[in-house]
Amino acid sequence: NHITKQFDKFVIPSIDLILTEKCTLNCADCANLMPYFTSPKDSSLDQMMTSLAVLIDKIDVLTELRVLGGEPFIFKKISEVLKYAIVEKKIKHVVIYTNGTIVPRLETLEVLKNNKIILEITNYKKLSRNFEKLIETCNKMEINYLIREIDGDWDDSANIIEPTRTLEENKKIFDECCAKYLYTLMHGKLYRCPFSASLDAIKKIPLEKNNSQEINEKTSKKDIQDYVYGSKYPDACKYC
Repeated sequence: NHITKQFDKFVIPSIDLILTEKCTLNCADCANLMPYFTSPKDSSLDQMMTSLAVLIDKIDVLTELRVLGGEPFIFKKISEVLKYAIVEKKIKHVVIYTNGTIVPRLETLEVLKNNKIILEITNYKKLSRNFEKLIETCNKMEINYLIREIDGDWDDSANIIEPTRTLEENKKIFDECCAKYLYTLMHGKLYRCPFSASLDAIKKIPLEKNNSQEINEKTSKKDIQDYVYGSKYPDACKYC
């Protein structure tokens, strides 16, 4: 329904909110290109909250806010982001994606007890060094969670290729892409997918303006709608 605009209201199914480029793991083929960040940094809280608030103000419903990194529990002010999402009525669900290496601080755990929030914990076996402790803590504090096992479920999503495809070939890649509606909010910009966001943040490849949409106080509802519904082929596709 979102894709074909069959809503009377402006509904976005999900937004990936990137809290930090830092990660406790260094997974090969990471869909968010984390191994390519040589000097990873946290997102600016002020910029992130401003861009998120502007985006929420311009739409009618955000079905799911997906909170990611890197590893989101590295971000020390994650509680402030979650508290905003909890009280914002336009945001219907919040999912936090974690790799099981960090048990959050008590302050954050108290916020996680809200029924609007669920943790998705990926089990990387021995690499998820605090997996069991995190599960035990969630059970004890009645925090909603689900476990994602990765056995046989890992995509090669992290190759940055040389742009040799034709325009028609790139359009076909985009048409068949499984991630083209994973809208991502990172460093004050809205992207079509996590790959395009991370590729831009790495700053090693100059990308065309159509790759993202600035989200700030000057951004209009039409600006966001034009990008969401009108962007058929972001520049990052050439490198994916």
